[in-house]
Amino acid sequence: MTYIITFIVGGLLSLSCQILLDYVKWKPTNVMTIVVLFGILLEAVHLYEPIYQYSNGMLSVFLIHVGYTLMNGIEQQLLNQPFISMVGLFSLHIPQIMVALIIAFFTSVWFSPKG
Repeated sequence: MTYIITFIVGGLLSLSCQILLDYVKWKPTNVMTIVVLFGILLEAVHLYEPIYQYSNGMLSVFLIHVGYTLMNGIEQQLLNQPFISMVGLFSLHIPQIMVALIIAFFTSVWFSPKG
């Protein structure tokens, strides 16, 4: 039953993104931004954790998790220091950003993009 619930939740998220791409004709960057904002919204109304537990961690695969960790970083920063610093906001994302930059660099070196 665990695999079925995880498959259904992941499939619904993928289906909603695919509908935005195919039928609404949004660009992939717009869809990715909406998905991150959806994760921020879920964390703001405290629905991310129940859905995460129900789907057995499926949400951590999607960009929704990036929105969740951004919002979680903001909440932790506000609890520790009332004045927000940029380093505090992105402290949870530094490893993810570094991996993305390294992969992008090696991809551009390996495939030599045109333009």
